[in-house]
Amino acid sequence: MAALFTTPKRNDKTSGAHFAEPDVRRRTPLAHGSWRRVTRRIVAGAVCALTVSSLLMPSVSLAAEWVKVGGNKYNTAASDEAGTWSWDGADDLKLNNYNGGEIQAAGKLNVNYSGTNIVTAEWIESINVSHGTNENAELNIQGDEGGTLSVTSTEDAILSTGNINIDGAGSVNATSTGFDAINAGGDLAIKGSGNVNATGASDGIRANGNITIDDSGAVTARATKDKGIGADKSLTIKGGGTVEASSEKDAAVEAKGSLAATNASLNVNGVEYGVYAHKGITLDHANVTVRASKGRYGGANALFTYQDDIVVKNGSTVDAFAEGEVSAAFSTRNDRPNEKGGHIYISDSVVKAIARYVENGDGPIPYRHYDPIRGH
Repeated sequence: MAALFTTPKRNDKTSGAHFAEPDVRRRTPLAHGSWRRVTRRIVAGAVCALTVSSLLMPSVSLAAEWVKVGGNKYNTAASDEAGTWSWDGADDLKLNNYNGGEIQAAGKLNVNYSGTNIVTAEWIESINVSHGTNENAELNIQGDEGGTLSVTSTEDAILSTGNINIDGAGSVNATSTGFDAINAGGDLAIKGSGNVNATGASDGIRANGNITIDDSGAVTARATKDKGIGADKSLTIKGGGTVEASSEKDAAVEAKGSLAATNASLNVNGVEYGVYAHKGITLDHANVTVRASKGRYGGANALFTYQDDIVVKNGSTVDAFAEGEVSAAFSTRNDRPNEKGGHIYISDSVVKAIARYVENGDGPIPYRHYDPIRGH
């Protein structure tokens, strides 16, 4: 496939909104109609009064409805005698050299850690925030420089049925021996200058929504069965840091939306797919190394998308390598009429792309059409 050495220009489509006018009802007799109009004015005035009064009332901040630390549940502010943990009865849970069992909460919870902290659980998530009665789940983790939070479980190590935000200058180490290391039911954001290490028997890092890594530190995601990093929506990597992702049996990175890496380093190693982004790949001033080994049916794709284009620009450096019976370093397709995709654009960048198949160690075999029915 020939690459076009131009940067594409795209026109964004704007969608307008249509507002339907309500039907005008026929007039009723004057006395009855006058009564209805007066009643509406009175009701409207009451609603306005309630609205103004509610604005004058102090706002109520919803928080965690309860927390559970080491198997003990608390509904009001609590702490331990050693000072390794304390909860203010609202949003904030502080850890300082904590070494104990699972941490659970309903609603919003901010976990602030300092020192060396260890959370260990079996047959239950180590840190888990679920939806409460009055507030959706939200888990925020932030650590000081030099601080560490190490979380291990046979279930998900870190789980929220809502969003997860990891920030600060500390290090978060999440390990699951049975499921996902970090699992967000909503969006997942990793920010700051700290390091995040996630190792999962299933996924390393995953989210039902978008994943944003805006971090000047290092993020490492490893998986045994599934994806190193998996996003049900889009994956954005920026901030000057380094992201490493790998899987022993699946794609290293999969985004069901798009993938964009800007001013960052991405190093991935997967099976069948290195990077699989359903709706386009954009590498902008990025340093990217991708490796893909053959999958179950012999295929390997280092960079793959099928509903948009692959764009490499602004001084990016890309090293893409795929090895399989049917392999491609760069692969994009458009097999649906009137839909975008199927192009590779490279400008002001250095790209090394290799796809090969080595059989019995005798050296490369030239590419030939592979017939899955005949097996050759």
